[in-house]
Amino acid sequence: MALALSTAAGAFAQGTDAQEVLDGAELEPQSLQSEELGELVEETMDELCDEEMGTYDKVAACYDYLVENMSYGNQMRYLNVEAGDTTCADIYYDCGEVEGFAAVALTSKVGYCNGYASALIVMLRTLGIDARLVEGETGSANGGYAYHKWAEADIGGTTYLFDPQLEQDLTAAGLPAYSVFCKTYGEVGDRYIKY
Repeated sequence: MALALSTAAGAFAQGTDAQEVLDGAELEPQSLQSEELGELVEETMDELCDEEMGTYDKVAACYDYLVENMSYGNQMRYLNVEAGDTTCADIYYDCGEVEGFAAVALTSKVGYCNGYASALIVMLRTLGIDARLVEGETGSANGGYAYHKWAEADIGGTTYLFDPQLEQDLTAAGLPAYSVFCKTYGEVGDRYIKY
């Protein structure tokens, strides 16, 4: 059964101060199941982040990297790409969708919505934010809704969504950056239906 996540027209919550939320988050870094993916994530994040950056700046750098460098496409074609001493396929079959498609996204820069979200999820987990993959539907440019997956995380007792693939589409269409970055469902109105 689908759960519509919306607010009444004109009754949007006051905007989230994403920097305050993320910089105030209690961090508990998690190890990934795949050691090879963990090394790939660390290498990628070392290129994007430095120790002097706050959590907000690190999360924004990872998010921006995916929005700016990923291409929307069939990640299954890239499962045999090497990821350290293994392949993305081995990570996918041994560790599941999130780690498998994150490996494809970080090695080949290609994925569907779940690939973009999975890559961000493993980066967030490495930073210490417990993120997860969510499925449902999102508003379509043609009206109605389309099947979609995105990331969400509970921070300080509130659930926030992060959607780098939709962000890529929205900014390409001329909408403001960070429209679906560290937002509550109330802030994005009727944009999402969560299963």
